[in-house]
Amino acid sequence: MGMRKKSAPRRLLRSVSHDLNNLITVIRGYGRLAQLSPSSAVLSDCLERIMSTTHCLETLAEDLERCGHGDRCGVRCVPTAFPMEGAIRAAARSVLFDSALHRIEVEETPLRVRADRKRVVQVLVNLLGNAVKYSPRGGVVRVAAARQGSMVHVAVHDEGIGIEPSELGKVMRPFYRVPNEDIPGTGLGLAIARSLVEAHGGQLWLESAPGQGTTAHFTLPEA
Repeated sequence: MGMRKKSAPRRLLRSVSHDLNNLITVIRGYGRLAQLSPSSAVLSDCLERIMSTTHCLETLAEDLERCGHGDRCGVRCVPTAFPMEGAIRAAARSVLFDSALHRIEVEETPLRVRADRKRVVQVLVNLLGNAVKYSPRGGVVRVAAARQGSMVHVAVHDEGIGIEPSELGKVMRPFYRVPNEDIPGTGLGLAIARSLVEAHGGQLWLESAPGQGTTAHFTLPEA
């Protein structure tokens, strides 16, 4: 028991380090591309993605600090009205930067939500990132949004390894991870994503089965 308690902080530190290094790699990659490209359009795109990834670094640091103060990952949101599809596509571009094996299909939608756009993109980056991470053989990730009463319902479906039924009730606990040594992570992502969605008055839940992929659902107020 003592060894397991001691190893948990080490695993967490390794996972946080892994996530930070991934973000730094994205920034470095776009920085080098910007240096080498004579195209102003490419330069502008690189700078936009560097800024977006920098915001992800800032958000990760803020969320780690908040989660360090207790089991619930408290969040602050500043709602505005914006198109849901634009936020989905922004998150997809960020997630697909270093994945040649996956494709994200986004269903067109005119729906708008009233929420903190930065936080919604953070939720989507987490869910899309999980969809890619837990689909190690590649495949298609499909995202669709639909009206559900006064809410907008978003579904993110992957073709990955799926989750055991016994784990579904645990995966949104802060720092909990499904036993899988081959796939890194902090165990914070889903807990933070759920807190963000709930801070907007919505809900987040998962449907999954081993070998049949996972669908992550969440709702936000329609604008």
